[in-house]
Amino acid sequence: NHRDALLGTIVWGHLATVAAGVDTTEFGQVAVLLSAIGNRRDLLLSKVVWNDLALRASGARVSEFGQISSLVEALGDRGNELIDLVDWAAVASTICETADLPDLGMTRQLLASLGSKRALLGHEIGKNCAAAKLTAKISKAPADRFEETALFLRSLGNPMQGIDTAQLKLTARECTGNNLKGLTMLMASLEDESRTDLLKALDWAELCMVCPIRLGMLGAFGSCLENVRKKGELSSDHTGCERVREYLRDHLDEIVLAVEESYAHAGESALYYGSIAKVLYNCCELDEVLAFQITEGTIETAVQHFRIMPHGYGRTSKLINALYRVY
Repeated sequence: NHRDALLGTIVWGHLATVAAGVDTTEFGQVAVLLSAIGNRRDLLLSKVVWNDLALRASGARVSEFGQISSLVEALGDRGNELIDLVDWAAVASTICETADLPDLGMTRQLLASLGSKRALLGHEIGKNCAAAKLTAKISKAPADRFEETALFLRSLGNPMQGIDTAQLKLTARECTGNNLKGLTMLMASLEDESRTDLLKALDWAELCMVCPIRLGMLGAFGSCLENVRKKGELSSDHTGCERVREYLRDHLDEIVLAVEESYAHAGESALYYGSIAKVLYNCCELDEVLAFQITEGTIETAVQHFRIMPHGYGRTSKLINALYRVY
């Protein structure tokens, strides 16, 4: 009751003028205010001069993107009133001209906050005349930045043109351990020609054998297996496949343990089902007997922990299809 009494004393037109006039660095505070006033927010938003907010958002620095994201998310179904007025070409220019690799996470957050309208920014980044500056930085990304770089590229909605795979190959050849997850994610985020270039250039059999076989890394391991197969098909040289078959047989117990642990944690995320599916399917393509042994050794755990989760139907389907392929 006291809250309603307080909100009833507010002059919403004046508050709207103040809110629309804040600096970009204070957008987050406006977001907090919108959350605090609850169902009264329309009283405020109906009096906001959206052009003023959009002008400031258009000139934001990369370090301020988090503030814009917070405001757009707080606006909820009124967010499009701001999004449609922002000069996304100007925002894209700021990204291409000034963003460094550590800034890609903030940019990805902004893209995510745009929801179905992220193409407004993604398209402008792709066609910006300064995009070459950004792709040059991406091409020289160190291995420990591969995963964040891949997530950024994926958030654009379409593959980014102009990435120099010659530079990426130099770094990728040195990848080991956890960085292989980032490498496989980055490769999947590239355009077809660049992806094929990396497929041919790297020793995927060797990368497969240095990839950790454990919880959280099965997706990367499965991708390495897939690339071993595809490289063999492209080159008609199946030496890599033979090396990997022998390696898989020698590490059967490790694979079974990692798959069991992934099943046990699948209730946390359907990503684990997708990772198991990738390993089983590609193992089956390389060695059907081995894939059967892995499946038989883990099926009891799979049944015990099986869940169908919201937003996980696609990965669950892939797992079911992989199991069908094995059996």
